[in-house]
Amino acid sequence: MSPQVPHQKRDIDAIIASLPSRVDVDLAHARGFPNEAYTNHAFFEYECRQLFPNTWVLAGFEHDIPQYGDVLPVDIAGAPVLLVRKRNGDIAVFHNACRHRGASMVDAPCSKQVRLVCPYHAWTYDLDGKLVGRPYFDGNEQDAQALPADPSLNLREVRMARWLGMIFVNLSGSAEEFDTYIQTMTKHLGGYDLNSLVHAGKLEFDVQANWKFAGENFIEQYHVFRAHPALLNFSPMKDRKTGRWDGYCFSTHYQFPQLEAGRGADLPHFPNLTEELQRCGIWFYLYPNLGIEVFPDQLIVFRVVPLAPDKMREEIHIYLMREAVECDRYEAARNAVFDTWHDLNMEDVGLLEMLQRGRSSPSYDGGVFSRHWEAPTLGYSRIIAAELNKHH
Repeated sequence: MSPQVPHQKRDIDAIIASLPSRVDVDLAHARGFPNEAYTNHAFFEYECRQLFPNTWVLAGFEHDIPQYGDVLPVDIAGAPVLLVRKRNGDIAVFHNACRHRGASMVDAPCSKQVRLVCPYHAWTYDLDGKLVGRPYFDGNEQDAQALPADPSLNLREVRMARWLGMIFVNLSGSAEEFDTYIQTMTKHLGGYDLNSLVHAGKLEFDVQANWKFAGENFIEQYHVFRAHPALLNFSPMKDRKTGRWDGYCFSTHYQFPQLEAGRGADLPHFPNLTEELQRCGIWFYLYPNLGIEVFPDQLIVFRVVPLAPDKMREEIHIYLMREAVECDRYEAARNAVFDTWHDLNMEDVGLLEMLQRGRSSPSYDGGVFSRHWEAPTLGYSRIIAAELNKHH
């Protein structure tokens, strides 16, 4: 007799299996995910286990660990990892779990580390992750014999890639090559000298809503006319393009008639931009949780951090030209950029939280999609449904 499956597990299995029938149909007949996909704890935990480890995810930034010996613990959808700056300037990423009994090694950012020492039994690793000490393991203060040449005792390294000062990880090691993952984006950015950029700061928002809503909202322009009056004035609906998915990357752009404070005016631009790019906004969404927008004078990174079925953190990292960051005469214009992104995102936060509250209504069955505007939204759901079922 097969073992009994818990009732909630059977429910989650059924929900996951039902997703393709909702989204893998033509746009006119498609429905969004059921409410449980945004409210159910077991569904959220399954997403964290199955989606985030099997693709590339932004883990942190090089400027967070600028010096040798800097160590930063981060959480990737529940999985703890360590970002480490090594002596030669390289960066390594390790699973934050001692190879002895699995205790987390580091729980807060630290600097000037030459060793990583487990707080439980003092197993000690160098910054390459190699085990270099395990006191009293055989009863003596130090090992009576040389440490075994056993790679399984070293910290487990995480597959890692770096792009534009960002540190991406693939926990499972099974994702496509990183260059393939971002190739749709990079082929659209050939006209921008990204080496001109400097990180200028970030904004953070705690949002009482499911993490998927942030991605759905980021790529969907249908709500702009209602929710974002200043953005609508900057770029009217008639000038907006819906965009498309290419692999794991969504992209779109629009031309705007004139520059304004916070978007292109009063700050140095990327060098040698074409006339077209001088009046262009272009943006991308990299599955599962990363947005990037580029204007003539700036690049922003929009990261969504899932925390619970009904809770996430949003981060907006702002990059400007070096001169714009370092020169005092640009302070007011820099502030205008930060104010613009803060105000725009706050207009969205309330909407996302309303979406979350609405998912408690038993009358909602997934809704419908606008044929004109929401093909990318449906495309995002299709990717998530396929990835959940691929590893199910």
